Amino acid sequence: MSSPLTRILVLMAAMTLAMPVFAKEGLSQMSSRLLRSLKVEKFDLAQEMKVFGEPAMTVVFTRNQSLDGFMQQVQDGKTVFSYADVIDGQVFLHASLEQAQVMLRLFATAENSFRGELSVIENQRSAALNPSSLMDERVAARFLPWIPAGAQLLMDIELPGREKVLQQLYLLSQSAGQTRHELKTRLLARQWVPDSEVFLGQDVWHKDNESLYVFVHETQTGAGVYLMKKTKQAEQ
Repeated sequence: MSSPLTRILVLMAAMTLAMPVFAKEGLSQMSSRLLRSLKVEKFDLAQEMKVFGEPAMTVVFTRNQSLDGFMQQVQDGKTVFSYADVIDGQVFLHASLEQAQVMLRLFATAENSFRGELSVIENQRSAALNPSSLMDERVAARFLPWIPAGAQLLMDIELPGREKVLQQLYLLSQSAGQTRHELKTRLLARQWVPDSEVFLGQDVWHKDNESLYVFVHETQTGAGVYLMKKTKQAEQ
């Protein structure tokens, strides 16, 4: 049986593939250079979106190499990436470039293959700011007000369109049961209305022109929260 995390990643991929694809030349060129440096010749998806609220190009790829072997290259300084963290079976890497911040999320798909999600995020703010501080600011600004205290935001992607879609992934060091209870209490306090519908094991909530899908799963260290918020744009 597949793990909750695997099901979440499949759902995220399905949602992303359903969106229109756009290309921005500068971000596309930077992404291509980075992929060549990683010896990635083919990719599964390239999409312009917002990552942590900033314009970005995200490229999803699969590579036939063990994740451990690739991580050895990172540790040997053979890539531009520095180690960030390993959380819930996923490896997070980071690189600071002159024109962009780069995030690379990896997870093994088999003993000798792994999947990667490369996000190149434009540096639109002052270059005088410390890159790591800038990234911390971006992440902190994206927390939703009803997420329990102490959560760690791992992923934040926003897809434009007639129905704007925000997808986020949080990690908490508390039980899944406590997390569900806190989320329900906080959402009700902010006038969100629960739906009797269950979508792929997720709780569904509504408020005005927004719909929210929340899935809480247990992890080795606590709980993970995947959410998808859809906002219908006003017709012109």
